Amino acid sequence: MSREIKRIVLHHDGGIFDRCKYFLEGIRDVSRGEGYEGYHFIIGNKGILNRDGQIYSGRAIETSGRYTPADALGVCLLGNFDKEHPSDKQRATLVECLLELCTRNNLTEKDILGHRELPGARTTCPGRRINMNEIRGEIGNHLFAHSLPHDDIQYKIPGERK
Repeated sequence: MSREIKRIVLHHDGGIFDRCKYFLEGIRDVSRGEGYEGYHFIIGNKGILNRDGQIYSGRAIETSGRYTPADALGVCLLGNFDKEHPSDKQRATLVECLLELCTRNNLTEKDILGHRELPGARTTCPGRRINMNEIRGEIGNHLFAHSLPHDDIQYKIPGERK
């Protein structure tokens, strides 16, 4: 069964060590064929049990996640972004992941939301130090740049004769 993806929701785990362990144990359960109820993608930080910038597959894309609306994919950054900023590697992986998900699902940057932006949400997730407008702007710039018809552009250097 395939489902229509209309948005991507970004989360953080709050940086709780045991919770990171829980996420990674859940990921291992998926590899054994057992269902993981959390997120579709999890991006590691500088933790003991995960690698900085490493992306882990969580719940199957065909199923909705526990922490996301039925029409959304959930991406979770490991860490507490009320207190710290994501690492450079984590941020780079996040951008790559969001670009890929937008491209595959025909979404735009406007379809990316922080958990706190969902109707009825009473949370700071994905953290006060995550600027969703900045992330959407970066994704929008990448998507726009890749949508230009590069093969048809004629370059002319000022002062050059044709």
